[in-house]
Amino acid sequence: MIAFALAAALMAADVAPVAEAPPAPPAAATPPAEAAKPTAKAGEHVTCKMEPVLGSRLSRKICMTDEQRERMSRDARDATEQIQRGTPFVGPK
Repeated sequence: MIAFALAAALMAADVAPVAEAPPAPPAAATPPAEAAKPTAKAGEHVTCKMEPVLGSRLSRKICMTDEQRERMSRDARDATEQIQRGTPFVGPK
């Protein structure tokens, strides 16, 4: 009902149509293989895992060094513990 009233008001008003903006050029996206490469120092072991994307049926490839994966796991665990304790979460150390 509101949509009908709004449409009727717009038709009654002498409003010039809004010019559509030209489509934006596609962003220069990096290929998934390049985006998934971590920065590893000599001698570090890199592992890749397929992790699900929230809200999608697809997964994406995430590559990290063992140290990076452990740090992410530790930070997530610390954040969860702080939330459960009721203390404010400040962020990773």
